[in-house]
Amino acid sequence: ISEDEPLAEAKVMKNYLVEQGIDENRIIIEDQALDTKDNVELSEKLIASEEDSDPEVIVITNNFHIARSEYLVNTYTDLDARFFVTPAPKEHYVNYMFVNILRLCRILCLNDSYKVRRFF
Repeated sequence: ISEDEPLAEAKVMKNYLVEQGIDENRIIIEDQALDTKDNVELSEKLIASEEDSDPEVIVITNNFHIARSEYLVNTYTDLDARFFVTPAPKEHYVNYMFVNILRLCRILCLNDSYKVRRFF
């Protein structure tokens, strides 16, 4: 949440899904994570706290983020999730790549193996 983004991403996405006809009682929001790995781990805890013993877990992300999302869900959780891609606008590709390359360079320059693991 910032001046540019007054609502948490999770709340914006919930609003969008409800507008598309999804019953809001089927949507669980995780809005505490600081990165993708946190999001995956916190989401698993939220899902485990639900009454449904066999929940349908769907991960929707952009085509730039899908590989990391699948890796993190499959590596750090026991969730049986399905993954769907929604294309990121092409004008965002350069920004995504630039930010992630800078992030990785910073991590490698600091020689911080913990952060390297968190990045992937």
